[in-house]
Amino acid sequence: MAPRTDSVTELWNVARYYTQRRWDEDGDIPDDGELKSEFKEHERYSDLHSQSSQQVLEELAESFTSWYDARQLYSELSLLRSVLREAKQAVAKNE
Repeated sequence: MAPRTDSVTELWNVARYYTQRRWDEDGDIPDDGELKSEFKEHERYSDLHSQSSQQVLEELAESFTSWYDARQLYSELSLLRSVLREAKQAVAKNE
């Protein structure tokens, strides 16, 4: 039997809200282990087979981690572009 789509969606949304709130409060992204521990007693977790619930939370943790990594990479690239632009301007002034 396939997992109930509404339970999957609700578990994702509740866990996403929790993760977003944690990020906003202290800049931390909970890993899948923390999410599983936090939500193992949640009604939506229990609505699904445990492997399905765990997979939802693992994918959510991966999504946030990937978003954070991409955000960090973008910041580093922006800084590098700024440094390169300043270096080009300095070279141009000295020519």
